[in-house]
Amino acid sequence: MEELETVAGEPVRTGMRRSRLNLRRKEYAQAQEVLRDGLATLPSQWHRPLEYELARISLEQGNLQEAQQQLVKLFEGNSSSLEMALQLTELAFERNSLDEVKVWEEKLRQIEGPDGSYWRYCRARRLLSESKSVNDPRFVEAVQLQARLEGQRPAWPAPHLVAGLIAQRQGNLQSAIEEYEQAIRLGEERVAVFEQLISLLYRAQRFVEAERYLARLQSQVPLSQNLSLLELSVAAKQGQLDRAIQSARRGLEQRPDDLMARIWLGQLLLANKETEEAKSTLQEAVRQAPTDMRAYNGLFTFYLRTDNQEQAEQTLQALAKNAQLTKPQEAFALAQGYELLGKKDKALASYREAERLAPDSVAIQRRLAGFLLRYDLVEAEKTLRRILKMEPEPDTARRALAAILAARGGEQEWEEAQRLLEQSGADQDVAPLNRRLQALLLARRGGKDNLDEARRLLERPE
Repeated sequence: MEELETVAGEPVRTGMRRSRLNLRRKEYAQAQEVLRDGLATLPSQWHRPLEYELARISLEQGNLQEAQQQLVKLFEGNSSSLEMALQLTELAFERNSLDEVKVWEEKLRQIEGPDGSYWRYCRARRLLSESKSVNDPRFVEAVQLQARLEGQRPAWPAPHLVAGLIAQRQGNLQSAIEEYEQAIRLGEERVAVFEQLISLLYRAQRFVEAERYLARLQSQVPLSQNLSLLELSVAAKQGQLDRAIQSARRGLEQRPDDLMARIWLGQLLLANKETEEAKSTLQEAVRQAPTDMRAYNGLFTFYLRTDNQEQAEQTLQALAKNAQLTKPQEAFALAQGYELLGKKDKALASYREAERLAPDSVAIQRRLAGFLLRYDLVEAEKTLRRILKMEPEPDTARRALAAILAARGGEQEWEEAQRLLEQSGADQDVAPLNRRLQALLLARRGGKDNLDEARRLLERPE
């Protein structure tokens, strides 16, 4: 969009500013009228930015068919536009039109060439949607495409999104969570990705982490008013929550018994500061599923994010009383709730009780370590060492333990910290992170040789 505005004249920019003001107020008819007046009165060479803006309005209104027609017309005027082909592919995915996805996938291939990455990404997603099982040849090809993408562009979020989808289909919850988290670390901000990740964190009873991603989602508001073409997409970054809310409403209408569909709508409404409807939606989730801890956690999150500590703690107690949980699950849920409420002593007591009841639970040990890292490094070190014995590849635990040991400053501790980082450094996803941490520790240690080595590590290509 920015390049279109650059070539457009002042009348176009003025019209678009007026239209965006109407759009911000959700005055869709007035915004469309401004743009159509411009199309009727301005020279044809200035029409394209206005037509883009009309397509944006159709998308925000949820008129996907109309938006698709408008964007196809624009693509026909510039059939080499990679961004436009990607936008139309995303629209086809949103409309669940896999035959149409296939058409745009081929157009992407024509634009990019046989070695392109975007068409492979879209093809992998389509094949995963079409496949019936993990033994389906389409699923197998999607796995191969994901590996190729990760080899081509390891620092691109898309391969990790596909890897997350693959892990979900394989039933590997932990791996799926890690892949979505990696995509977000690499810059992914689309609402749909947050939805997938938060839903999985709920299933894994990792409520502290889910709350942090919800806070990050809310921090993307207010909406940007200077949007590029790709930001028109179905899961646009920079807080395009209006469209996500419309999609969530449609999902709930289609699946009224889907508890997570209701919770997700409530969370999006809260992120968009529509607090009254968010509250009623999340309260309805509790009424719908009075023994499901996910419903209580959704309402707990609402009270937490609206600074109602008393109601949040009451909801936490209702979770413990009414939800169908094992004793370790109950203790773990209470621990995370008290941690989020800032009640350190109650949180620690509940974490220790969860640990006593389920001593072999890696999930409980991980969360306990994260909690202790803020308050008690000696106990955190003990917990991290337990995790290292329980897990074959605990890279996060290794890095945290390395940081504790290096901060202590002794020669023996420094050597162990170096070994820990080197042990997990081969993985291409974590190697750059380990190098940066290793460089930081070397810099803190001081001395010319250490500083030279730190500089060398930072200058290595990722």
